[in-house]
Amino acid sequence: MSLLPEATTWSNPAQNSSVPTHFTPGAFGGNFLLHAGSGANGFGTAMGTGDDFSTLASNLTSVFPSGLNMFGTVYTSLYMGSNGYVTFGSGFSGYSPAGIPGFTRSPMIAAQYDDLYIGAGARNVTSGSGASGNSTGDSNMYYYQDASRMVFTWNNVGLYSNGVSDSTHSGSADYGSAFQIIIQKLGGFGINADDFGIEIRYEELALQNSNASAGWTAGDLTNYGTIKPDSLQDAVGSSNVGNNGVWAWEVVGGQVTATYYVPDIGIAPVTAVGVADITFNSASASSIISITGDGNGYGVTASVPVVSGASATTRLSTTVAPHWNLWKEAYKDGFATITINASGNNSKTLDINIVAQSTDPVIRSGGAAGTVLVVSATSSDLNSAADGELTTITSISASIAAADVNLDLHNQSDALALTGSSQNDT
Repeated sequence: MSLLPEATTWSNPAQNSSVPTHFTPGAFGGNFLLHAGSGANGFGTAMGTGDDFSTLASNLTSVFPSGLNMFGTVYTSLYMGSNGYVTFGSGFSGYSPAGIPGFTRSPMIAAQYDDLYIGAGARNVTSGSGASGNSTGDSNMYYYQDASRMVFTWNNVGLYSNGVSDSTHSGSADYGSAFQIIIQKLGGFGINADDFGIEIRYEELALQNSNASAGWTAGDLTNYGTIKPDSLQDAVGSSNVGNNGVWAWEVVGGQVTATYYVPDIGIAPVTAVGVADITFNSASASSIISITGDGNGYGVTASVPVVSGASATTRLSTTVAPHWNLWKEAYKDGFATITINASGNNSKTLDINIVAQSTDPVIRSGGAAGTVLVVSATSSDLNSAADGELTTITSISASIAAADVNLDLHNQSDALALTGSSQNDT
């Protein structure tokens, strides 16, 4: 199951954002590598060159004294693999026949899980950074840590079997792949000492083998998320946090928190918004996809599954002009929970974050627990709301409206106190 929002059609770039709550990824700009460590290039300690090796990067308790909780197991060590990944608890040196979805040895975070080679040698990786980045072209990998994060860097590395490191991102220059995996400390209310943030940063992605993959996995064949599984090179020019080349998630209580985002109302142009790609094992293009839960019937739709090997993937999108009003009972906590079912397969349940676009003329005063609806203009959504969608609301106020408000509450059975505006309300 891919736990990444797809590229959306939101009109405001700031709305195309799923920035985690407890840390700020990409604060130093997309397509740049963080270089605040030691060494001439700022990437820290060189971890060695060669083919297919793994090295213990850190006893991470100096940054995370309680370790890292990844799906119920607490780990106190991370290993850096030459083939573009970090593994939890034990090292791994293989390349990617199974990829992220099929990896079972341990949890893994990968930026380019591939058959890479560390050290320029005959790999045709030239010196210099990518078109707009700050890698240095020495074809090495590095590690450093500070009080708030651990940073793993692959600095212009090429493929083992093919030295042509051509990139669609920066033209035909031979820069190799330059990327980082960053483990971030989290802060704020409700955060545990072993919670953490994942950030993957791409300056450059070179030519990949066809089975290259990126993302994260719990190593259990069930819990994983992939970055651009159909075209990994596109990860350089796209993002799930609104900053091209930057991909981020939070792991809270051992679980990757909800990383699906939809607008509440009012996106323009009026079109569907991609939410996620959902993969079912042992499914086919003829599998019947059904959706239940908060989005059933109007909120989300699923495409015809696309088969790849033994799996099939369906694209989950909002319907055209979705209305996930945050004042309704189902969505007042800012989430919608839906379940996607494929015939003959296990279901997938998702919590989707609903992002306010500041275009809804109705708001729930006092936050999610508020019992007053403040109305600034006529709302067809409010007038057509079902009885069960306002069960905790006790009053509706149009006192701030600058024009006439037409209010139709014929669907409501509860007594509601009404306050009009100074206009000709009806």
